[in-house]
Amino acid sequence: MNFAGLVLWALVVFQVKHFILDAVIEPNYRLRAGSGVLRRGWATWALLHATGSLPAILLVASSIYSVVGIFVAEFVVVYLLAWAREILTSVSIPQRTVSGVEQFLHQLFYLGVIAIAL
Repeated sequence: MNFAGLVLWALVVFQVKHFILDAVIEPNYRLRAGSGVLRRGWATWALLHATGSLPAILLVASSIYSVVGIFVAEFVVVYLLAWAREILTSVSIPQRTVSGVEQFLHQLFYLGVIAIAL
């Protein structure tokens, strides 16, 4: 597969995974657990995101180290975005604004993963 094909397929897989998790599953399956920074629900959500991205990661990663690094990076990014979302919505920032920024950061992460991996 050529370079453009790899990039497009990786983006398609990231987008489909992200849509399924954030638009289909999350509204019906809000994960809430614990208090403070360490929350089991957030960790579960981050693990689902990272696991769902494995097909896209495998398309673009050049080594097992890249796969593991990207997987861990996505887990951390999703976890921290969930944490930031809760903090920002608790200080009267509109939910739409917070969600928009969160989605934008997810998309930048996916583009960054592809750019770095290729």
